[in-house]
Amino acid sequence: MRIHPWKAALAASVATLATVIALPVIGQEAPKSILPEGFDDAPPPPVAPAAPVPGTQPAAPAATPEGPAILAPGLADTAPAISVGPDPLLSAPTSRNVDFVGWLSPQAGGYGPNIFAGTNGRFLDGLLKRLDAPISSRWVHIVLRRALLSEVPTPAGARPADWVAERAWALVRMGEVDGAKRLVAAIPVDRYTPRLYAVAAQVHLAAGDALGLCALAPTAITLSKETLWPLANGLCAALEGDDLTAATTFDGLRNREAASPFDISLAERLATAASGTGRAANVEWNEVTKLNVYRFGLSAAGGVAIPEELAAKASPAVQAWLLRNPSTTLDRRLAAAPTAAALGVSSAAEMVRVHSAYAADMDPFAFEASPSGRLRAAFVARSADDRMTALRTLWARGNNERERFGAKILTAQAAARFPVDDAHVEAAPELVESALSAGYTNAAMRWWPLADDEGGSVRDRVWALVALADRTGSIPADTGRFDDWFGSEKSRVGEKRATYRAQLLAAALSGLGRGSDWDEMLDDLEVAPLDNAWSRRLDAAAQGRRIGEVAILAGIGLQRGVPPRHLQKIIAAYARVGLQTEARMLAVEALTRA
Repeated sequence: MRIHPWKAALAASVATLATVIALPVIGQEAPKSILPEGFDDAPPPPVAPAAPVPGTQPAAPAATPEGPAILAPGLADTAPAISVGPDPLLSAPTSRNVDFVGWLSPQAGGYGPNIFAGTNGRFLDGLLKRLDAPISSRWVHIVLRRALLSEVPTPAGARPADWVAERAWALVRMGEVDGAKRLVAAIPVDRYTPRLYAVAAQVHLAAGDALGLCALAPTAITLSKETLWPLANGLCAALEGDDLTAATTFDGLRNREAASPFDISLAERLATAASGTGRAANVEWNEVTKLNVYRFGLSAAGGVAIPEELAAKASPAVQAWLLRNPSTTLDRRLAAAPTAAALGVSSAAEMVRVHSAYAADMDPFAFEASPSGRLRAAFVARSADDRMTALRTLWARGNNERERFGAKILTAQAAARFPVDDAHVEAAPELVESALSAGYTNAAMRWWPLADDEGGSVRDRVWALVALADRTGSIPADTGRFDDWFGSEKSRVGEKRATYRAQLLAAALSGLGRGSDWDEMLDDLEVAPLDNAWSRRLDAAAQGRRIGEVAILAGIGLQRGVPPRHLQKIIAAYARVGLQTEARMLAVEALTRA
């Protein structure tokens, strides 16, 4: 064994009834129910176990809800278990091919129709139910989103509508409501299963699309006893001009105490805004302590401002949904952008567009000192020194790790354009991190010769990043360089943090196949080998080049942090199925965010 010296709003849309809002938005701590508080608590209904492919075991389940429990807690789930026998819903006439759903063709960025071939559909459904979003990696999120949105046939053993439902529900939890809505829209309502009714309600509410419930409610109310559907029926009656039915429905729910007064008030508020008659109900947010999908959806549709403290306590996905919702103010959209980018929902270019829109409404005298003004200076300031000052100011912003990483993504384009010169070589590590956060590999690699000449911590930090990002193998990736980097890191960030970063770097280099010494290095760093149901299944999926299964398993593997061995396995699996660029970017991201 090698011994080392360091070892030890629908607001406007509803008023005209002409536009349906269909954009992403909410998050709760864990999306357990679309219902408001006060409906009782009970365990979720049992889920039919996924059938494993012979010779394998399903991934270990995460401690997460079974799915979007649209039913009121305490009431039985009437949705039948997935059946592999004849599907009675297939007799319904439709002009659409519900067996082949998705909107990313290979030409548009999808992975192709065969990515789930050879995988049992019930097994995939079970995996998606166990996905606990948000995922701890932007790049794993991006790969999974593309897989779930790819145009693919229904896997053997799954019902078409239920397969779409599980894909859409996973996307909602990830913050990708716009993609989820397009999937749900691909299935005609006459082909809906109880499961898809449940998920579609989640999607419409998360998108702030209250009108979308109206096509579902008449049938859904016969399949489910959840109080959402009477609320929806009352709301939809008002939207259709039937104020008497709406009032009777809301009064009945209030008299039976079937829903909290707050949630009835939300529905009445939207109904009043739509009909233009009567007095809008007051909405007192101090009556509730949590934001759920129902509250978000009706608030977004009715132009009711959600208190910042409730949104902050919700899942990070709420920030991604707020970013895209037209009822969100520019101030809140700007605040949500870094988290959405760190999750993988928003791109660097989209963040720049949000700042541009914000800047257009700003007082010109306040613009220069604002984040948007700093971003403009990072792109176009006359001197490189001024551009660097602006970049450093933006990098210093952020109250948590996601926001700080989001700032690196925001400045990725400016960092990639920054002039490569000796005068600013001390900033090379941060410039390289920022450029690589959005995949600007060529721009990042240009700093290596200067950093190598500079030596010290600058050389070591840039080496670790470019060794991971290198497409050609021209950057040396040996244990001698690693030892230098590790010693430098211990001086810079302390031994505990440096050791974790060293574990990630060694794991990533091993996964990328950059030499053969890294498994021994991981042993020296006291990282135990990994051999369990998840790792074996991931290895088998990668060997079979089942990209879709690899994408889902990778998301499950990085649900709670980034363990080094999990990172190693996922990077190796990505590389094996042809996702070499994503493998390198995941490796860089893990080190950057550690």
